[in-house]
Amino acid sequence: MEKSRLGISPELFAAALYFIGATGGVTAVMLASGYVLFFEDNKLLKRTAVKALIMTVSLTIICMLTGFAANLLYYMLNAVSSGYNIANPGADYAERANLSYIINIVHSAIYGIETAARVLQVLVLGSLGFRAYKTIDIKIKRLDKILDRHL
Repeated sequence: MEKSRLGISPELFAAALYFIGATGGVTAVMLASGYVLFFEDNKLLKRTAVKALIMTVSLTIICMLTGFAANLLYYMLNAVSSGYNIANPGADYAERANLSYIINIVHSAIYGIETAARVLQVLVLGSLGFRAYKTIDIKIKRLDKILDRHL
């Protein structure tokens, strides 16, 4: 049975890369992938390390952009609400509370989308980790073409 320089199987190492990414460790995945690229000889492990890094970074960026959009929309709605309160100083409390209630509902919905994106990230990277442990290569056509050319 082939072993990596750390004394574990390449399949376990590949799965660990995805699981580290699933727990939110982009820096840890970068360091582990760098170790694999510099010190390991197994070609499949090198391909998996690059794929794990790219998938982790890509999904993290998607989650980050979702959170950014949620906060941006929340601040824009609060600015509109403040502008409405300044423009209509005679508005009654119920009208202001209704606007604030709508803003909170929209913010909660967008926060739910952000949470769903993070859950999706964990599920995708976790399932890729289990597939890597069973030595099932994940086919991503564009990424495979780039890896075949450069790795």
